[in-house]
Amino acid sequence: MPRNKKESFCCGAGGGRFWTRLEKENPISINWVKELLAMDSSMVITTCPYCRTIFEEEIERQEKGDVLVLDIAELLLSSLPNRYIPMH
Repeated sequence: MPRNKKESFCCGAGGGRFWTRLEKENPISINWVKELLAMDSSMVITTCPYCRTIFEEEIERQEKGDVLVLDIAELLLSSLPNRYIPMH
């Protein structure tokens, strides 16, 4: 993403924005998705569950469903070989 590290900005979930997402348009998600789509990327990876939610919702709203949104754990899981991994 063009704005990253010190230039990045929070999705708003930490400030309670999560509770207003269905009532109002979220300019944070709109701006994030505009930047993502301008990069012509096919995938975005996040560590924040709320970012994942707003990315998915905004990408769907803009009818750009060909962009895959993953949590970093899903990306890591997809890189493991297909074998049994004990979960304890």
